[in-house]
Amino acid sequence: KVDADGKIEYDFVVEESGLLPPAQVDGVGAWDGLVFTWTPSRDLLEDRAYTVTMSGVADKAGNAAVNLWWTFQIDTKKPQITIEWPNRGDYTEGTPDIFAHVVDAGFSGIDASTIVMKIDGEQVVHDFGFADGEVSYVPAEDLADGMHTVTIDVKDNAGNAADPIDPAWTFLV
Repeated sequence: KVDADGKIEYDFVVEESGLLPPAQVDGVGAWDGLVFTWTPSRDLLEDRAYTVTMSGVADKAGNAAVNLWWTFQIDTKKPQITIEWPNRGDYTEGTPDIFAHVVDAGFSGIDASTIVMKIDGEQVVHDFGFADGEVSYVPAEDLADGMHTVTIDVKDNAGNAADPIDPAWTFLV
């Protein structure tokens, strides 16, 4: 609805889920042409889901807009990397199956396009299994005798980066 001063009247509610009943989040909203911007009056809590509803919007002729609702989540948890094979310090043959698992500790999911696996500082073309989070690589040729170091970089869909593997993931051929 439009009031006598030409301002658009509306109902805009943000609720924090995980609480019974859900808590309403206060904030300030404003229209700029067809764009509505809302700023919460406090930091939104990490790792929590929020539901937004907008209703009561109408044009100057009184035609009501469709009520809108959507949800969003704030994910601040980093993905976790678990070494599977070879274990740190293991001796193995020249073309070992090298694999680890990556899981998102939050809820946005792993962004497979960000996975970078390196052997001795050289990026390798790895496989990734979405179903189980396995990142794997089998060298096409024998690795040289001696110690080798594996690193994996990965982010989730919220942009949170996993911590580097520590202590270093090394094995011997």
